[in-house]
Formats: sequence, structure tokens, C-alpha cells
Amino acid sequence: MKRRAKTPAVRQRLPPGIRSVIVLGLDGIGRLVATQLAALGVNRLLLVDSRQVTRIGQAAEGYAFEDIDRSCGEATAQRCHEINPGLDVETATGVARLRKAQTGPFDVVICRPHARRQWSAVSEHVTDRTIVVTCEIADSVSRIECMRGPTAFDAAVNRVGGIGPSGVPIHITTIAAGLVIAELVRFAAGSARQRRLIFDANSSSLIAKRKSKE
Repeated sequence: MKRRAKTPAVRQRLPPGIRSVIVLGLDGIGRLVATQLAALGVNRLLLVDSRQVTRIGQAAEGYAFEDIDRSCGEATAQRCHEINPGLDVETATGVARLRKAQTGPFDVVICRPHARRQWSAVSEHVTDRTIVVTCEIADSVSRIECMRGPTAFDAAVNRVGGIGPSGVPIHITTIAAGLVIAELVRFAAGSARQRRLIFDANSSSLIAKRKSKE
């Protein structure tokens, strides 16, 4: 009798400060960020989006054809489990389910603009050590910011904007998701109080980069 080969465990390749992550908004960027975190060995993910995968958004946001009419959270959670079978992953849609799903503070909250209605439900779990990452897109320009704590989270809620789900071309989505991961890792491993990156994907040019010291 043949034995089924065990799926190798995904090795942790993230700084110690990135163990548990909430991804608010599973458009193309949020979905890619979640799957990349799974591949890098994050311990726990909470995936938040109230939408279902549509025929229009399926290809633009990187979902499989079979995902159409499924919730964005379930489809993304399945893909993350395929990448990292040992991952603890939860999904939530409405604010009530989001509050119920949370148990304790998270190390990182990654925010996309179209999930703003769910942001208030996680604010009570943002501590002084929580890293808050926002990713805004306008045309081909990505603005990524990493900060810490409740004040940073509140400021992000009041400021963030940009293109909503399905409105970002796939090449810009891919670049932005990679930049989110890179900036998050640099921020978690360093001592800066804030990191901000503005990048134009069409011209492959860095418009601005700022790091504030502690």
C-alpha cells in the first residue's frame, strides 16, 4: 500500500513581530498579500471581506473561475491552506462576525479602502505594538504606509482612499502586493516609527520614500 506523501511544513521566513495578521479587503491586492503571507509562514490569518467573487471581478482580482459566487474570504482561505496546510486561517464578512472571530490582538492589520466598514470592528484589538499597513492606489501610483498603534489606525480610517476592488490593472496589483510585503518586513525588522512609499508602476519609478525615526 502506497503512503501519501506528507505536505512539507512552510518555514517561517518573517520577522518575529509578524505572527498574526488581519487582511481587511480581499481585492486583487489583499488576496495576493494574504497568499504571500501564507507562503512566508505566518501563523495566523483573519481574512475580512463582505463580497462574493463575481464574473467581472474574478480575473481582475486573481480568483479562479471555480470561485465565482463564493465568498472572497472562503476562496482566499482555501488558497492559503493549499499553500500552507498548517496555517490557522479564519474568515469574516459582517462586523458582527468579525468581532466574534477575533480572539486577542493581532500583530499586523493590512487595510484596503473598500473594506472601510469593517475597520471599526478591529480598532479595539489594535495595541501600541500593532503594525497598521495601508495601501492606496490612484491610477498607476501606489501609496503604502506602515505605522504602529491605535492613533495610526484612527488616522488611516479617516484618510485612506483610492481605487476600489476590480479597478486596478493586474500588473499594478502584483507590484503593489509585493511592495506591501517588502515594506511590512522592513518596518517590523527595524526601529522606525513610520515608513511611507509612493511608487509609480507604469514608469517603474520611486516617487517618494520616507522613514521616521523613533
